[in-house]
Amino acid sequence: MGAACSSEQEYKHIPDSAVKETLHPSDLLQTPHVEKKVKFDQDTKTDTTLKMNSLSPGKAPPKRTISVLKQLGDDERMKRNPEIKQFLTDFINVRVYIENLLKKDECDEYEDLHKMLTDKIIEPFNKQTKDEGRLLMGDHLAKISFVKPLVELYDRILEEHEIHEGISPSLDDDDSELPYYIAIVDIRSILWNFSDTSKDFGMSIAQDTDFFQSIVKDLQITYKEGLENLTDAEFSFNSAVAITTNCGRAGVQKSSFNVEVKKGNSDSVSVHMVDVLTPFLKSKEQFVKLTTLLALSYMVNEDQNRFLTADLSLFDFLLDMIKVAMKEKDRRHSGFSVHELIEGLAGLAKNDENKLKIMEKKDTYPLLKKSIMQNKAEQEQLAAVRAVWELSFVEKNKKILAKDKDLMSKLESLQKHDNQDIANSAGRALFVINPDNEKNLMKSVADSHSKLEHPEQEHIMISYQWSNQKTILQVSYLPLP
Repeated sequence: MGAACSSEQEYKHIPDSAVKETLHPSDLLQTPHVEKKVKFDQDTKTDTTLKMNSLSPGKAPPKRTISVLKQLGDDERMKRNPEIKQFLTDFINVRVYIENLLKKDECDEYEDLHKMLTDKIIEPFNKQTKDEGRLLMGDHLAKISFVKPLVELYDRILEEHEIHEGISPSLDDDDSELPYYIAIVDIRSILWNFSDTSKDFGMSIAQDTDFFQSIVKDLQITYKEGLENLTDAEFSFNSAVAITTNCGRAGVQKSSFNVEVKKGNSDSVSVHMVDVLTPFLKSKEQFVKLTTLLALSYMVNEDQNRFLTADLSLFDFLLDMIKVAMKEKDRRHSGFSVHELIEGLAGLAKNDENKLKIMEKKDTYPLLKKSIMQNKAEQEQLAAVRAVWELSFVEKNKKILAKDKDLMSKLESLQKHDNQDIANSAGRALFVINPDNEKNLMKSVADSHSKLEHPEQEHIMISYQWSNQKTILQVSYLPLP
């Protein structure tokens, strides 16, 4: 809607005078909690009761995939969400406020900082109920280079209060009312929420800051304090794992999870987050194990996917979460949307053992088919198609899927979908399920190419071995240069 909202130059070089004065600090907010917990029955060892207890980011029901929303362009999205314009101006003011705060010898304006972050960043996010609006907000925060000074301020607070070893669950309990700790929670909540809604924001965390170093320290000290003390309501652990997962979903390169960590005056040590997270799979808390596995699913390579092997009760737990989320008005449970949970299921299916375990669960196939057959929530539909594709790389699963004529017919129709992500994924799934019918692959590739800017480019025939089929499928669907 105006150049001021879409011109990158106008976000730069904002004078101090442009910063609006803040009001008197409001009372410090208590960390919100949503009373939900999943508990394992100690008598039967099989029953899972949904009562999850965790702080989680608020989000709107999924409607269109992020890729489709982003294709609209900033100007078009702004026209659809004119109320966002005011927030974007406030974002600039907050960034300048933070930059000025970093210039001071000591960061001691915690009440003013809390009010600024709450009024101008956190509350606008919570009040925005549309995915498109939240995506626009997160993308613009990344665009105006908001993430870097925010993380620098976070590091400054830790340094001034000599928190060198990381934020731990015990610190959650002991210092939760202190002004500086409330500022820490505010900053981590912003990183959590906006990385969840905006891939650009998540990429900025990984590429423009050293926040992964803080996450590694948090996880290390949490494990050191003992898994037996870790519950599913610990903000420090949940936010660390959630931010890591969101960055993984944003498409951060796996090499980014190899982190250089410096402690005190010692030399930096290279630490891979896979090694840091894996020990948490020994936790007795189902939620802790599940969130850990979901994070790992975005960072392990083919040689490491053995870490994704899960026990059967964990899949029951995940499927129960999906079922509960499907019944909710906002299509989410404990901060996870239906499509995120299905994406997690697909991620765990990277492990061949899990492919069989997941499909053997009686609820898996009906849930996935239901999401594929519907036509409204594209994010759910895309996640379900990708899950079916991943599961189909096992012969037993492939036979089950191939016999379902309704599913096969739906996948064939989805190859013509306007959303190219859905069309491509449906083509991949069909080709794996019925490899003898090469037209499934070639037709989808041809359709994909024809919709891009190079309709005149000829098709390329690829010769491959069956064991390399998955890699070839990935390559064949890459967009043309």
